[in-house]
Amino acid sequence: MLLVRETWLVYTYSNKQVSEYDNISQLNDNTSSSNVYFDILTLPIIDKYFKDNTVLSTIFKNYLHQGASGIVLHDGENWMSYGMISMPGCKQPPQLPYSVKKLNCCWIFYCHTNNKYRGRGLYKKLLKHIDEYIHDMFGEHCPDIFIDTQVDNIPARRAILSSGFRPVGIFYVLYLWIPKIIKYPFYGIWRNEQAHNIIE
Repeated sequence: MLLVRETWLVYTYSNKQVSEYDNISQLNDNTSSSNVYFDILTLPIIDKYFKDNTVLSTIFKNYLHQGASGIVLHDGENWMSYGMISMPGCKQPPQLPYSVKKLNCCWIFYCHTNNKYRGRGLYKKLLKHIDEYIHDMFGEHCPDIFIDTQVDNIPARRAILSSGFRPVGIFYVLYLWIPKIIKYPFYGIWRNEQAHNIIE
């Protein structure tokens, strides 16, 4: 058993663009909207777009069983991008400690874009649909919305910032890790005033 520490940059939705750049023009939206559709992840949608990927299909169904929700972007035949949302009072994202569950918030996690569709701004489009979905669900009582990514994931950081999120500190998490068996986040501390390093 190993003890591993990981660092997660945390952002919250602020409904306005926030940039770590001197020149906001670096954050161009290259999204092509043609033939890009979205659906809420349900069992029929999972079976339709992930029927040939039993690993992803099982992961999604487990998350739904735990009370999470999700969005998938697709072209009508193939999945293009997806993201999950942990809901208030439900099980926290797997990379974060149990204390997150007590925040009564929505936390976006497990996002990924199909390699075949990268470079089209789909992650930003996904975050937009997730934000709209959460606000439609909760209305004026919408809880805080958070998302995290790792320090070296520069494309994700750029997309998050240009999608209306602002930095709210850094989460340090300790994991108990048995390779190929389990990676359990047993302790974490969120330094919500700590600044993120500047993206070069």
